[in-house]
This record gives sequence, C-alpha cells and structure tokens, in this order.
Amino acid sequence: MSSKNSYTQEQLKEKKQKIYDSLDKSVEEQAKETEKISAVSALGLESKKTDDTTDEQLLAEVKKKLDEKYGALERKATEDSAKKRFDLSESIKKAESQAKQQTAQVLDSYGKAVGAVENDALKRGIARSSIANGGIAALEKSKEEAVTRINEKKTDEQKKLADEINGLKEKLDGLLSEYGSQRAAEEETQFATAKKQRDDYNNDVLEYNNDVKQREHEYADDLYQKEGAEYLKKVEDKYKIARLNEVVDFYRSFGDKSVALDDFMNDPRWANYLGEYYDIAFKLIYNGN
Repeated sequence: MSSKNSYTQEQLKEKKQKIYDSLDKSVEEQAKETEKISAVSALGLESKKTDDTTDEQLLAEVKKKLDEKYGALERKATEDSAKKRFDLSESIKKAESQAKQQTAQVLDSYGKAVGAVENDALKRGIARSSIANGGIAALEKSKEEAVTRINEKKTDEQKKLADEINGLKEKLDGLLSEYGSQRAAEEETQFATAKKQRDDYNNDVLEYNNDVKQREHEYADDLYQKEGAEYLKKVEDKYKIARLNEVVDFYRSFGDKSVALDDFMNDPRWANYLGEYYDIAFKLIYNGN
C-alpha cells in the first residue's frame, strides 16, 4: 500500500495529470484491442486490392510502349533512307569525277591531234594555209562536241540520281507520316483497352470484396451473438479494473480520507474512465485505511 501523503495543490495537479495520461493510454489500448477483436475474420477470407492506376498513368504506359515500337521503326526507316541517299550522293560525285577525267582525256587527245596537224603543215610548208587551218578548226569542233556529250551525259545521270534522292526523301516523309497515323490510332485503341481492363477488374474486385464483407458480417454477427459479446466484456473489464486500481491506489495515498473523497467526487473525469466501476472505486476509497 502507498505511503500517506499530504499534497499541495501544485503536487496534486501534477500527480493527477500523470494519472490522466496513464488512463488515456489505457482507454486507447482498450479501444484498439476491442476493435481488433471485432475485426477478426473467422472465415479467413481476404479482400482483394483494386487497381488504383490513374488514366494519366495508363496513358503514360501506352505512350512508353509505342515510343519503343515506333521509335525503332522510325529510326530504321530514317537510317535506311539516309544510307541510300548517301550512296546516291556518292554516285553524283563519281559522275562528276568521271566527267572531268573523260574531259581531260578528250582535251589531251585533241591537243595531240592538233599538234600533229600543225607539225605536218610545217613539214609541208603549209602551216598558214587554209588546209591546215581547216583541219585544226575541224578538230576543235569535234573536241567541243565530245566535251559537250560528256557534260550532257553527266548532267542527265546526275539529274536521275538527284530525282532518286528526292524520291527517297518523299518516301521517307510519307512513311513517317503513316507511322504517325498508325501510332495515334494504336494509342487511342490501347488506351481505351487498358482503361476497360482496369475498370472491369475493379468492378470484379468490388463485387468480390462486397461479397466477402457480407459473408464476414453475417458470420461475425452470428459469432458475436455466441461468443463475441462475452469476450469483449472480459477485455473491457480487464482495462477498467486496471484503471480502478490505479485511481484507488492514488486516493488511498492521501493522508486525509475526507480530502481524498472530496477530490474524487468533484472530478468528473473519473466517471468517464471507470464507467460502472465508479461506485466501486468510491467504496474502496471510503473503506480504505
């Protein structure tokens, strides 16, 4: 038994606050235990979790998959087109180089031919004659025609190659545009499918969970009628008796019983903490030594 004390107002206030805190904790623990008992699933059925994925998250997942799919297609199409256009550009350069080489050969050949005509005219003493000049003029004309043919052939070939390059660009643009249309259509379809799958799943889960709740509720009601009320009463009594002992021990520590009883009866919080054990607490304090 606690030793007798004569509390000052400040000591009494401090001591009672500690007891309030202790009893508040007891009430919280009692509530948790009774709640846990009430929530026990005797059938052992577990509820399923719903799919809480938002529309934004579903759309992001669809976009990610399509980014991977069409990103790969677009890269391949772009790379293939770029390689073909590069090869054609190299062919344009090659045609230019070949034309220059052929022109150089023509100029060299005709230069030698003109030189031969001039040398022959000198040997024959007709260097300034109309015969010599006519021969040289004929060679110059033939040379120009040869160079012209080379350039025309080169120009025609390069134009065809340039047209092929432009055709490849247009084909690539068309293919990328087609991919864009296909992607947009797939995104719409896949997004709608993903939402329907989520919603159908959640409807099934909610239906299942409601069935579980109903079955558990019916079983719990039946169990509570048989055993639950009695068990909960035992739990409540356990906590209330513990609070009763704490309050009674405190007031029995008072040096003056009349002061203890007066303080006890003038504190409305004890009734809330003790419930039906309030009167028992009064009697125990009253009959205490």
